[in-house]
Amino acid sequence: MKKLVFLITVLFSLVWAQSAWAQDGTVFQGTASARFLNPIPSNAVISGVGTSSIAWGDASFGTPPSSLNFSPSPNFQIQEDQVFALGNLTFFNGTIANGTGIDSIDFEVTARITNPTGVGSQAFTFQFSIINSPNRGDPIGDSDSVFLPSGFFSRIFTTSDGSRFTLELVGFGTVTGSGYNTISQFFVQESASASAQLLARFVRVPDLTTTAAATSFFYWVPADATRALNGPVAVNTPYRVTATIKNQGQGRAGSFTAAVYLSFDPVINPQGDGDTPLEYVTIPGLDPGESTAVTFTMKPPTTWPAALPPWSGVVTIGLVIDPQRLLPDADFTNNQNRGVGIDTRPLQLYDGIPPTSIAQTGLTYRGALQWMVLNGFHPVPPLAGSGWSKHLSPSLLFRSPFDGQLRNGLAYRQNAFIQSEAGGTYRIAMQGTEFFAEPSPETAAAFGWFNYVRDWHPRY
Repeated sequence: MKKLVFLITVLFSLVWAQSAWAQDGTVFQGTASARFLNPIPSNAVISGVGTSSIAWGDASFGTPPSSLNFSPSPNFQIQEDQVFALGNLTFFNGTIANGTGIDSIDFEVTARITNPTGVGSQAFTFQFSIINSPNRGDPIGDSDSVFLPSGFFSRIFTTSDGSRFTLELVGFGTVTGSGYNTISQFFVQESASASAQLLARFVRVPDLTTTAAATSFFYWVPADATRALNGPVAVNTPYRVTATIKNQGQGRAGSFTAAVYLSFDPVINPQGDGDTPLEYVTIPGLDPGESTAVTFTMKPPTTWPAALPPWSGVVTIGLVIDPQRLLPDADFTNNQNRGVGIDTRPLQLYDGIPPTSIAQTGLTYRGALQWMVLNGFHPVPPLAGSGWSKHLSPSLLFRSPFDGQLRNGLAYRQNAFIQSEAGGTYRIAMQGTEFFAEPSPETAAAFGWFNYVRDWHPRY
């Protein structure tokens, strides 16, 4: 037998301060009702789905089943941004058999709005998550906790004057019965019941986006003395990204995150196809019409998640505003993929980490020397490294580590080393491939690229 502690998580928008940005005040009048839908798992022991009162669990241990009941307030007449009691949520904490409860259920609120006219009935769905934990014998410590964290909104509706609103769940008000509360949490003792006011308000909706200028999203390498914008980036060099975010909507945006994502194609897709967030920043909030420039301090590409390959070539980085979609937003489609320079950029990476491999084993030393010669390798001059190397094909183009210009394959080399093995034999260890190798300081010196050589040493 297991006592279930129910942590009911209602995902809702942040509590926004009633400040100078608030409008003169649209008055909302109407009534509200609610029902519980879509229990998970669907095969739980549950009754009352589709009504305002649900019960769940195998109640064979001396208490009724656990239950939630919502009793709406008779009506509401409030201004926008004004917090009001949507109704009372009553929670009974029963003792039920393990595996017979639910993990989550939807709470659908229907607001029948008579003023402003023309809005009519609007349904808002919030997900209640129910977390079960065992009873440890402490009457207070074992109290069930009903918790409403920030970060969820439901639907948006438009009034006849073009104003866009949503219903925000704010938190819990007065608690009665065997419980106690904070703004976002109330607690119910074992085998007891408590009721809490469920607080809400109608708020105008922000619209987060980037500025339309084609230069509002850019990156640079602080270590580059030229401070060139949007140039090539070495795979082991930190860089920074700057973006401009604005709120062009009617309501204040509370605290939200923005992220720079990596994609191997031109489209940023945070919801799928393997695109990866690289860095996040938190913006504390934006009033209507306000904009802000944010800077991301990016780690070198060599620190990308292990699931991603070392890269050289062109990738795409892009800004995503509120990637988890936690805030109400009038238009999520303008939170990403608005265009090159607006919120995306191609980023040229160069000189990724060359792969290593073993080309031959079990050779005599003479055989190892012959293998080097026959495969086009030559001894590396003492001042340019050690081992053996061969230049890549001149028909291949690579990005210069120093100035970002394209150089032919002769500027790069594939390395090979003769290594001893147990038993007196030798093997050939390879660094790089015929298509992916390291910059060659010996060739750079021969071509007179002395800055290239100087730059190569501290980087590699």
